[in-house]
Amino acid sequence: MPHAQLRGRFPAGLSALDALSGGLAVQAVLAWWFAHRYGATVTQPGLVFFSANLLPALAQLTAPLLARRRGLLATMLLPHTAANLLLACIPFAPDLASAVVLLLLRQTVSKIDVPARQALTAAVVPSPHRTAAASLTSSIAVSAAPITTTTLLTGTLAVLGAPLLLGAVLGPGYDLALWRAYRDAPLAEG
Repeated sequence: MPHAQLRGRFPAGLSALDALSGGLAVQAVLAWWFAHRYGATVTQPGLVFFSANLLPALAQLTAPLLARRRGLLATMLLPHTAANLLLACIPFAPDLASAVVLLLLRQTVSKIDVPARQALTAAVVPSPHRTAAASLTSSIAVSAAPITTTTLLTGTLAVLGAPLLLGAVLGPGYDLALWRAYRDAPLAEG
């Protein structure tokens, strides 16, 4: 598909789905999950979340290299899929230490897709609409996550780690739909 044909084909709904899925596994939910599932103390999450925020910031430095070697789409989807698979494993971790390791691994790869997604937005959204596309696709959809999470943290659903599992299921759905929409598009970095 020629580059010009990509203009205006930005899948805002898919990005909103991704924002919602990410919003289901925010730090407050994870802290609650670690306390209720594994008996984490009030002070333990501090160091965990410090590391969980630092690792993706450092890992994002690999995005340009990965995009040059594999293209924007692979840079977006491969780390994102891996992050969601790791998220799906957290509710099944046998103890707090295992859950924290899974979380830190997940966080390490969870934001590598962000620079590539921003580049994709710049490639497919006409210039006057880029700021609106970036803002609407993430901030509005993530606003629905707290009410969804609250519902999922009741009764049996809470015991199952429902917000984490739902977030992990929605993420690969986004990945597959995005891959289908852009798999033939010329999205190489460069």
